[in-house]
Amino acid sequence: MATTPQPEGPDAGFLRRFDAERARVLRRRIAWYCGVVLFMLSISLWGTFLGDEPGEAPGSTALDLLYDVPLVVLYWGACVYVLAGRPDRHRLVLAVTALTVIACGFATAMEPIASGVPIGAGPSWRAGLVGLGASTALMTGALLLVPMTLRELLRIAGPALGVYAVVLFTVLRPGWGVGLSLLLLFALAAAPGVAWSRWRYREFDERFRAGELRGRLGEISSELAYARRLHEALFPPPIERGAVRMSYVYEPMREIGGDFLFAHPLAFPPSGEPGPLSVALIDVSGHGVPAALAVNRLHGELRRFFAASPDGSPGELIAALNAYAYAELAGQAMYASALCLRIDPVRRVLEWASAGHPTAYLRRATDRTEDLPPTAVMLGVLPPEAFEAGARSTPIAPGDAAVAFTDGATDAADDTGRPLGSVRARAAAAGAPPDHAAAAVAGAVRAHRSGAPADDTLIVQVLLAPVP
Repeated sequence: MATTPQPEGPDAGFLRRFDAERARVLRRRIAWYCGVVLFMLSISLWGTFLGDEPGEAPGSTALDLLYDVPLVVLYWGACVYVLAGRPDRHRLVLAVTALTVIACGFATAMEPIASGVPIGAGPSWRAGLVGLGASTALMTGALLLVPMTLRELLRIAGPALGVYAVVLFTVLRPGWGVGLSLLLLFALAAAPGVAWSRWRYREFDERFRAGELRGRLGEISSELAYARRLHEALFPPPIERGAVRMSYVYEPMREIGGDFLFAHPLAFPPSGEPGPLSVALIDVSGHGVPAALAVNRLHGELRRFFAASPDGSPGELIAALNAYAYAELAGQAMYASALCLRIDPVRRVLEWASAGHPTAYLRRATDRTEDLPPTAVMLGVLPPEAFEAGARSTPIAPGDAAVAFTDGATDAADDTGRPLGSVRARAAAAGAPPDHAAAAVAGAVRAHRSGAPADDTLIVQVLLAPVP
């Protein structure tokens, strides 16, 4: 029976890259360690092949070879395994552990013999101290060159200490008092190397994580920049000619936001009477990527609505958006406010329906400013059967402009935390000519706001063009 592959955890990729980089560092460091030891052994072998020096005991050359050659074979084998076999991180740690423990045990037993120190002569400490020096030199070299975790270090130091103790009391036999003192000295001698290796590992870990964060941040920034281009490509172009004109100012809080603008149609026939223009503003709850994803879904619903009902009224549109939001978004605790404006240049009528959206304004050419208040609750709060769009209409004259904005405009705060508010936003719209009302509100927001936007801000103006 076929099984469905399970998705990897969120950290699976990070752990895979971490292990790969750790293995690369371990291979290089273990190879360096093997190279340093082999270099020292080659110097020792060179001296051995020059022959016994005057005063040396007979047979010392053979003892030196018996000590050096196995270590050369051991370290060469480890070096070939690490570089040619390219084992993973787990096997590399096992390899350096086994290499260090075996080399330390062998050096502890053979160094006193090769040095001609008497073995088993009562409580003498010389043999144990000579073995200690050789053993800790090999282990400290590994610890200084190979960065490891504390657990990995204890797996090396613990067995190395155990092997040293076994060789000390079974082969060198310096006596219990001296032996225990040497064991304590072994532990003290290993401590600096353990601390250094642990510090190097933490440095590697922090450097790797910082690099990962930089790389991931770069990827996220690139993806968000691309997502912003896709998001803003959904916005309609300004409509600068014809009987009904539209312009807007948009400032997202983050790379992408939850404010959105839709217009239908985007162009009118070159001949014949111009039809009505419908403009919809949507402000999804929340910010960033989740809000932008909800906007993308609502954009699809807007396109579907106008494809099925090209002459759909603001009330019908708001009702359709509420039904969609209630069915598709409310389950994820995503809601939205929306405002639909429709200007018919032939009938000279402005229709609007507002679902929990901030009050819009009608800036008349006669210098009067009228409110276009909300007509319904937010999208997605009520089921379709309980929702009433409450669309309204008002006469409009050439030169009149409707100005609408999302709450990012009225909530813009100064350095004391005081928001701009709807009163000052209305005053900015009322104090400018109708065709510059949106720009005046945007200027008031920027002048009042301290720092970067704390919310997505969208300001829209829809103007019935003056009669030439």
